[in-house]
Amino acid sequence: MAGVASAEVDDPVTAVGEFEAVLADRLRVHGPDRPSTSTVHGDLADPRGKLGDPAAAAADLTALLNEHVRLLGADHRGTADVRNDLAHWPRESERAQPSWGPSTAGPHEPIR
Repeated sequence: MAGVASAEVDDPVTAVGEFEAVLADRLRVHGPDRPSTSTVHGDLADPRGKLGDPAAAAADLTALLNEHVRLLGADHRGTADVRNDLAHWPRESERAQPSWGPSTAGPHEPIR
């Protein structure tokens, strides 16, 4: 797992691949209800967001939040931590969207 942690910092592409592989192993060996499986699921969010896909990061954290609520309860500190992490990525997703609406101008017409 040490390679995953360093990849997360140095190379988000590698980190996503490694976290996905670890998640698949955890799901196969431990199943979805182990906290260690949920943790790896959540670990995918940061590198996906750093790769320019804040919507995927938010989706990962939403899934993790649902797992935490189901496994730990809505009032558990870990659940609150996931909620706080999740609050970051929707804002990033909005920032990634253009601040203007779709243009109705043709390819050679000025946008008004």
